[in-house]
Amino acid sequence: MFDNVGNEQKLMIAVLIIAIIIGSGVSLFKKYFSPPSKPIVIEGKNSCDSNGIVVHISGAVRKCGVYSLSNEDRVVDAIKMAGGIIERADLDKVNLAEKPKDGQKIIIPYKNAASDNAGATININSADESQLRKIQGVGPNTAKKIIEYREKNGGFKTIEDLKKIGGFGAKKLEKIKGSISVF
Repeated sequence: MFDNVGNEQKLMIAVLIIAIIIGSGVSLFKKYFSPPSKPIVIEGKNSCDSNGIVVHISGAVRKCGVYSLSNEDRVVDAIKMAGGIIERADLDKVNLAEKPKDGQKIIIPYKNAASDNAGATININSADESQLRKIQGVGPNTAKKIIEYREKNGGFKTIEDLKKIGGFGAKKLEKIKGSISVF
């Protein structure tokens, strides 16, 4: 088939084939491993009155954005308003029964075949006791103090607020701040 084709033309054909393969691979990678490009802002089922809250939901949902919920709604209701989850959503890492708080960002994580913990952080404003105990140096008593603080004070505004509950000095906080979040 390539008997009448010169070496230069064979090289060009090979380069073209490799470019097509790489382009297809990049396209597939983006399709299956990239988060949505930008959030979509969508009105919720009620207005932002005194009986409602506003949350930002992102990650592995069909329509990332800002939604108005009632005070009785749960995370599962926010997911429904966001069009449901996509196939790669990892709901084992989300408390679907949690009542969101006004201004909360709810991130639905993606399943990651390479590593479930790569780049994952623990949200100290929404994690349960067992999740909090996964933080280096956090035992059952400290986990309970974290939960008590956020219930009493409406959550942590910054990671540095952990110093207010005791047991967290500057050195300890520095060690763990890359593995925790407040949003």
